[in-house]
Amino acid sequence: MKSRLEHAVQSERLEPVLEGVVFRIVQEAVTNVERHSQSKAVTVRLQQQGGRLLVEIKDEGVGFNPDHVPADRFGLRGIHERARLFNGQAAIESSPGRGTKITVELPAIEGGP
Repeated sequence: MKSRLEHAVQSERLEPVLEGVVFRIVQEAVTNVERHSQSKAVTVRLQQQGGRLLVEIKDEGVGFNPDHVPADRFGLRGIHERARLFNGQAAIESSPGRGTKITVELPAIEGGP
């Protein structure tokens, strides 16, 4: 699978706990792309807008209906929960045959060395 990273983050480093949250969200999303989407490509975008950090993971795969995810699947729920616990929000846009886009908005807390 081909992957692409695009970023427009002004800070050299973010607060370590925020970096960890972003890493886990992206990790879960990309794992889902690889396991379920049948996509040949995934794009991860990180963008800082003022005091907010926007994270977008988009694939060109088979898509799915987000309202019909089995209850025993925790990946998407984990993305929502991580965003919520960090005073952010997550949105999942997908439909069969149209790929998937996950958008997460978090407070951009700068930090690190």
